Amino acid sequence: MKLNVMPVYGNGWTDGTVAVEQPLPFEISVTKQSHKETTGTVSMADHHLDGYSFEASPRHSPATGYFTCMLTSPSPDLSPNKIYGYCKLGATLSSD
Repeated sequence: MKLNVMPVYGNGWTDGTVAVEQPLPFEISVTKQSHKETTGTVSMADHHLDGYSFEASPRHSPATGYFTCMLTSPSPDLSPNKIYGYCKLGATLSSD
């Protein structure tokens, strides 16, 4: 299953040390989805985060549709290695 991820500003995006530019929207191939978390991999060849691992958990309880997101590089040589911020998960784009 694939999902559209829409990064939102919230308190900004960071690499854990300094602010980074908010990513453009992207698509993930979902590996796990539950009411507590969604995980997957960015699957857009033309996106600068292609191949990054994605993790999201609900930002509020009860759920408001906003998630705390973390993206991790597939290689320690890629920069940034990890980035954090907020996002919304969109409708399923495809079922593959």
